[in-house]
Amino acid sequence: MRRVAAVLIDCCLFVASWAVIETFDRHNAVIYATAIFVLIDIILTASLGTSPGRFVSGVRVMTAKGAVPGLPRALLRTALVLLTGWVGVLVFVSSGVYPKRMWWDAAAGTTIVGTARLPLSPMRRKSSAKTGKLG
Repeated sequence: MRRVAAVLIDCCLFVASWAVIETFDRHNAVIYATAIFVLIDIILTASLGTSPGRFVSGVRVMTAKGAVPGLPRALLRTALVLLTGWVGVLVFVSSGVYPKRMWWDAAAGTTIVGTARLPLSPMRRKSSAKTGKLG
């Protein structure tokens, strides 16, 4: 479900950026928003294995060896998601089954993995040490 949350967060950010860009250019807003979002996705996926939605939901794109994908894999993966991602949505909505690995990950030689929780801030460490509870 974290992958679904990541996609929803990324879609919300795309729509928000589209709305902001539309205040400046009504005719080309969707083109600019798509270009910006694709560039952000490719750069973040290639270098960190993440996107804004993946970061928030705690998942990353990695190779089978546990490395970040790099630019060629990120380009291929993003292109396949853009071209065929709607098919994945239709399969999920119609069947309720979400495969462990989507075809764009298989083609790009990547997979989605969960990330470790962020470390506690120094302030939360002190309070959890006193009470023995987190948060």
